[in-house]
Amino acid sequence: MFRQLFHEVIRTLDRLPVVDRSSCTCGRTCSGFILVLSVVIEGFTQILMIKGPECNREWIMGPGSSHWLVHAWKILHSCSEVFLETSCEITAEMLWWKHFHVNREDSKTVTVNNDEIKFVDLPKTEMMHISIGEEEGEARHVMILYQSHLLQSYWKQYKLKAVKLTEEVQHALDRIHEPGNYKLVTGVSPAGDTRNLKVFYSWGVSQ
Repeated sequence: MFRQLFHEVIRTLDRLPVVDRSSCTCGRTCSGFILVLSVVIEGFTQILMIKGPECNREWIMGPGSSHWLVHAWKILHSCSEVFLETSCEITAEMLWWKHFHVNREDSKTVTVNNDEIKFVDLPKTEMMHISIGEEEGEARHVMILYQSHLLQSYWKQYKLKAVKLTEEVQHALDRIHEPGNYKLVTGVSPAGDTRNLKVFYSWGVSQ
């Protein structure tokens, strides 16, 4: 149901035309459209903010109960609600499980980085795990690419939200080490040097 919800709402948003209000002369009609568009986007944001933390809890109490993130949550973070709701890693693992009905660590995957391939040359898969860090497995941030959106939360900053995968965001992923690109992708200023950052793309393959 969660997967269908994402799919339907994103399809609805993508079907809506872009309205330039500055050049509009239709008055109430345009204003009404913008109001409807705002309500749709706000509704989507609210759904994500409500359902994301709820599903994080569902995953960590069930399918993810033996994952190392559970031990981090219990021991390092004292069962913090903030960590549970905003941890990018918990959110990404939950979304993977929701989509494939198997934990990512139990999935057969292929991983490449942005030094090896440009974003536009990546295979067209329905869901992809993306991590940003200096080395594979040592991520500063992780997210999920799904239906042309980046689905992500950020520890202590925000709960699950969707970011449209624009050309600007794609180019930023290709050059994540350059100033400003990390923040463009995540919405958060990086902590520390970004010059050695890479983006690691991982997707599932048949067993």
